[in-house]
Amino acid sequence: MEVRGDTFFLKSEHLDNWNWGDSGRIDLTITLPSTIRLDIDDGSGTVTIRGIDRDVSIEDGSGEIEVENVRGNLVIDDGSGKVTIVNNDVDTTPAVPTISISDAQVLEGNKTNKTK
Repeated sequence: MEVRGDTFFLKSEHLDNWNWGDSGRIDLTITLPSTIRLDIDDGSGTVTIRGIDRDVSIEDGSGEIEVENVRGNLVIDDGSGKVTIVNNDVDTTPAVPTISISDAQVLEGNKTNKTK
């Protein structure tokens, strides 16, 4: 763990010989004020974000991303994995936030559409 200015860094390192079945791991739950802007860079694993009133940016190599009730702009750059975005009971007045997802498959009922 390292703090540089107003940025918090947490990195998992595996010190023994590399083995796919025995890699470094971090299970972490962080509770933050809803008014904080999030900029997340995650290598792999599940990321869940709920109830943030500011902008959220997620860069993720692989793993599931779950985003719920983000009032600010949302930008996701994901290498692979399921992405779920739910905005229920959120008052977006006066402006509607922007959600940006690129190079993804969007599932609508029985159809799959590729975005660019």
